[in-house]
Amino acid sequence: MRSRMGLLIGDRRKPIVVLVMTAIVSAMAEAATLALVAQVAAALVKAPGSKTRLSLLDIHAPTGTLIIAAFVIVSFRLVLQLPMSILPARIVADVQARLRTNLFHSFSHASWDVQSRDREGQLQENMTSQAAQATQGVTNMLSLLTSTFTFVVLLTSAFALNLFAAGIVLVVAFGMYALLRPLRGVGMRRARALSQAQVSYAAGIAESIRVAEETQVFGAGAAQRRRIDHLVATSQRLFFQTQVLVRLGSNLSQSLIYLLLVGGLAGLHVAGTSHVGSLGAVVLILVRATSSSQSIQSSYQGLVQSMPFLERTQEA
Repeated sequence: MRSRMGLLIGDRRKPIVVLVMTAIVSAMAEAATLALVAQVAAALVKAPGSKTRLSLLDIHAPTGTLIIAAFVIVSFRLVLQLPMSILPARIVADVQARLRTNLFHSFSHASWDVQSRDREGQLQENMTSQAAQATQGVTNMLSLLTSTFTFVVLLTSAFALNLFAAGIVLVVAFGMYALLRPLRGVGMRRARALSQAQVSYAAGIAESIRVAEETQVFGAGAAQRRRIDHLVATSQRLFFQTQVLVRLGSNLSQSLIYLLLVGGLAGLHVAGTSHVGSLGAVVLILVRATSSSQSIQSSYQGLVQSMPFLERTQEA
C-alpha cells in the first residue's frame, strides 16, 4: 500500500507535510481549548473573582483571563481551517489530473499491438470511474493522517490530565482496530471484484454501441439486453457489498465510542478526582479523541477498498 500511494502522490509530499503540521498545531489548539472551557465552566460555579488552576499547564489565573485566552486560541484554530480545507482539495485535484494525464500518455505512446489488447471502453473506464475511485484513496489517506495526528495529540493531553482514563482510550482504540481487521480484508476483495465488474460493464456498453447496426439487422436486441442486465446486476451487487462494509466499519466504531467513554468515566470514578474542571477537561478530550479514532477507522477502511482501483490504473 505504501509503494502504491507513493507512486500516486508523486511530487505532492511537501504539501502533505504542511497539512500534517497544520493538523498537529490545530489539534494542540483544540486540546488547549477543551481544557480551558472545562476549567472556566467549573470556575463559574465558584465564588466570583476566584482564581482558577489549569491543571494541564499548572497555571493559576482569573476566570476572565482564561476566557480571553480561550477566545484567542479558538480564533487561531479558526484561521488554521483555511489551509486545512484548501490543501487536501489541491492535493487530490492535482493527483487526479496527473493520473489521468499519465494514463492517456501511456496509451498514446504504446504500440498498436499493446493498444489492441485493451477491450473497448477500457481506456475510458480507466480514465473516468477507475481514476476517480483511485484518487479517492488519496482523500482517505489525507484524512487518515490528519485524524491520526489529532488523535495522538489529544490522547497525549488526556494522559497529562488522567493516566488511567487515557490508557483505557488507547486500549479500546487498538481493540477497535483489531476487531475491524476482518472487515478490511473482505472489503479489499469485494472492491477488487467491483473494479473488474465496472471495466466489464464499460466494455459491454462500448461493444453494444459498435454492433448496434448488426443487432438491429439480426434481431439480437433481447440477447444484448440480457447481457447488459447481467453486467449491471453484477456491479450493483458488488457496489452494495462494498458500501455496506464501509458503513458497517464506521457504525461499529461509532458504537464503540460510547463504550470507550463509559470505560473512561469508570476509570475516573475508580481513580477519583478532586478537581471538577480536570474531570470536565478529561471527558471533553476523551470524547474528541474517540471521534478522531472513528475517523481513523473509517479512513483506513476506505483507503483499503480504494487499493484495487489504484492497482488497476497504475498497471494500465
